[in-house]
Amino acid sequence: MTLPLASVKEGPYLVSRWLKIQVLLDASELQALMTELSPFSIFCVSSVVDKSSAGVLHQLFYESYLSYITALKRGEAIDEQETQHLFSSVWTRTLDSLYTQEINEEKLIIRIKEPVIQLRPASFVFSSLDQKIYPMVKGKQSISWGLEFSYPHLYQDPHTKDVCSVAKEKRFVNTAFFRQLMRFLRKASLPVTFIKDDLSLTTSLRIGKKMIPDIMHHPQLLKHHLSVKE
Repeated sequence: MTLPLASVKEGPYLVSRWLKIQVLLDASELQALMTELSPFSIFCVSSVVDKSSAGVLHQLFYESYLSYITALKRGEAIDEQETQHLFSSVWTRTLDSLYTQEINEEKLIIRIKEPVIQLRPASFVFSSLDQKIYPMVKGKQSISWGLEFSYPHLYQDPHTKDVCSVAKEKRFVNTAFFRQLMRFLRKASLPVTFIKDDLSLTTSLRIGKKMIPDIMHHPQLLKHHLSVKE
């Protein structure tokens, strides 16, 4: 696959008001999601990459997630450094929403030009001070929770400076792509309520239905004496 090269006309990618969902899927649910959404491409935009491997193979992404979920189900320590690179990626139906900047003959950086689905590792923290769950907070006490999928609501044209609603612009083909993803996740997952002692803690986090039987083994939940309400 060939991504467009950077143009001198390219401006900054400016978006806001993200639509987000954080979900812990079973590996089989992620595989079903990727099959449902295909065809689409995966790219890492968080670091310099080799020209020869700019795109991420679906199988590589799935296998990385499978290893992550397998460790979690076994109650093993989760090494997020192993998955950080792949999980900090973008999914897109069109290569026109990205472009590349060459670093040298072998390396390049992939940048976003128009709205794409952006991923990053999801996590949360439980605050013992106010007895609340805070999604997408990183720290020594954070608890890994699968993936966050996000898509912007507003987009600013880098040339005209006009701000538009992404959903109303037909040229942004990834909008329908994101809607398809959200429909799948709403059917395949449930909102999470955590139990801490006698407290019920409602959250915006979600869990795959097939993941529920094994969530009791999550080592970071056990460490913080949290469980998921069935």
